[in-house]
Amino acid sequence: MEHIERLITSSSAATKSGRIQVTIPSNGPLGLVLGNQKEGMPDRGALVEEVSGVAAQTGLIKPGYTLCAINGLDTTLLTFHQTLAALVAAARPVTLDFVTS
Repeated sequence: MEHIERLITSSSAATKSGRIQVTIPSNGPLGLVLGNQKEGMPDRGALVEEVSGVAAQTGLIKPGYTLCAINGLDTTLLTFHQTLAALVAAARPVTLDFVTS
């Protein structure tokens, strides 16, 4: 089993900002099911619906979190489909940033 590197910018900063950063070295499936933002919200970014596999092994990613960056690329202004395309095309290891609140 590949080692999962857990990176949180700083526990106090992550708590205050409501953001976490996780680097996943795996070349296979990430173990994330992503969906559109909540009803009535703009079609921007992606919301975590389910977590399994490698993503679950990090112990950091939870349903309800919003994916806000992929390898430093801000996804908050991308549509859901653009965000998925960026995730598929992302170089590995992949660093994912999430808003937790």
